[in-house]
Amino acid sequence: MSLADDLHAERDQYLFAWQDGPVLGRVGPDGRLEVAVTNDGGGRRVRFRLELDADAVLFLGARQAVARVSLRDDGRLTVTETTLDGEETQRRADLPAPAAGAWTLLDVLESGCGALVLTVEDAAGDRRFLEVPPAGEVRAHFLPDAPGEPVYWNAESDVAVLAEDRGPWPPLLRVCAPSSGRVTASVAGRWLDGRDGTGAVLADHTDTGTEPTLTLWDLGAGTLTPLPTGGWTDDARFLRDGTSRLLAVRTVDATDRLDLVDPADGSARPIAPDLPEAGRLRIRAANHTGIGVYALGTLTASSWHWITPRGTVATGPGRIAAHPGGATRRHHRLGPAPALVYAPERGPVAMVVSLHGGPESVERDELRWDGLYRDLLDAGILVVGLNYAGSVGYGSAHRRRPWSDWRAAFHGDLDACVAEARAHGLGPGDVALLGGSFGGALALLGCALDERLAGAVACAPLVDLRHHVNRAVAADPHYGTWFEQRFAMASDATDPHPVFAPARLTATGDRPVFLIHGDQDEVVDGAATARAAALARAEGRPWTFIEEDGTGHVPQTPEQATRRHDHVRDALYRVLSHRLP
Repeated sequence: MSLADDLHAERDQYLFAWQDGPVLGRVGPDGRLEVAVTNDGGGRRVRFRLELDADAVLFLGARQAVARVSLRDDGRLTVTETTLDGEETQRRADLPAPAAGAWTLLDVLESGCGALVLTVEDAAGDRRFLEVPPAGEVRAHFLPDAPGEPVYWNAESDVAVLAEDRGPWPPLLRVCAPSSGRVTASVAGRWLDGRDGTGAVLADHTDTGTEPTLTLWDLGAGTLTPLPTGGWTDDARFLRDGTSRLLAVRTVDATDRLDLVDPADGSARPIAPDLPEAGRLRIRAANHTGIGVYALGTLTASSWHWITPRGTVATGPGRIAAHPGGATRRHHRLGPAPALVYAPERGPVAMVVSLHGGPESVERDELRWDGLYRDLLDAGILVVGLNYAGSVGYGSAHRRRPWSDWRAAFHGDLDACVAEARAHGLGPGDVALLGGSFGGALALLGCALDERLAGAVACAPLVDLRHHVNRAVAADPHYGTWFEQRFAMASDATDPHPVFAPARLTATGDRPVFLIHGDQDEVVDGAATARAAALARAEGRPWTFIEEDGTGHVPQTPEQATRRHDHVRDALYRVLSHRLP
């Protein structure tokens, strides 16, 4: 299998628990859920396989069981639970009758007191929340003043939290009482975890220019208590050790670390000494037995970790091996822009500047582009993962720096990359730009700003910002103010953006440009990319358009990922062919 295959296979697994190794679930080729334990040597022991013939399937952390939820047209609910030891139990319940037609199951949430909360909708679009206790009668709740989906529910405390999606803005979280439907508090941010009437949220006021803050939310009083910061907080969960301590994933210098955050004394200390070096850490499970974390990096092996409520750490291997050889990684600033610089074992023959999408995202040390950086390093290519102006994770000033003039801000970042190339004995003609989505637009902009560069490879590039904004606002009006704030674009206008428009981005001189776009892209219009490629070719530019059948904005299967990886790699090698053997 290729690295892209292995990476997708590993990411598609579900971490449930830890029993002498990670207990992982995956959907097999036969469509069944396979639950297995992986040991230190990488061997797997299958516990059981389940048919996925229910309306919803979820893992219940409180009971350490896989639940299959089935809803019949006659209003009969069946919940089948299979413990990790393979024991199966089944319970049934009669649901309240809908006003019109039959109930359609939209979502299932495990509540804080052992009940299941079903989000259902009848034929007329009337939505209810059905609380299904382990035993007893089903209770129906109507919460008209709290639109959104439930993320926390505790019937004993009569508290629920619902998250309303607001497009590019952080969700609006509302606390309400299920018994009355009354809303008692709200905050903008991302819900992370809840226990004993307290929520952990990433309070987010990006509309005012401040950075998201890890915050404790008293769900009864509605008060917010910000917690110590130490980098960009990506995620957090309560340790459930009888205190309010949390395990937080913090990004510092584009590399993740785990912090133990104690609200009692305001401390936050890394537990990195208990973990092998890893660039990216993702919380994949959290319940009363512990918190499960998946780790991977560009040069390091992947691994699984389990942190118990007492803070001890167990570790098991993943399926991605460490990159062999002497390639190195370091984080430093290139002029005004922070960057991760990966250097091959010997002196580089060329350089690739990688530009993440967003723009409000961050380049971390992880297997970006399905492991492409490893291929480039093996070919002797220096890789610069640039956190250009507009990226998150480096403070509000860096995120807001390009809003008044994207062209000037990126020009400064690009000049700093060329200076880095010169420091390694390379010239501008040895530098290729690689970008995806908004990063793809920046890759094209870079070639328009500096025609000395070798060329660009752009995946699903946002070549026509006006067209994109109009489509986004038509689908969700929340996008109007977001784009206006960042790009000074009125949502009801038709004029092209002065920088991110086909006429500007196709002015790339005689440098080769490759555009790669899936024909099922649900985010960026592939037809706009095709039109830009045709415009460039009509002007005599050496542009190549590669359309990938059946692929969306991001590859979703191992086969799609491998194809995208190979297209990007081969295109970069063609752009830099004068420097490669």
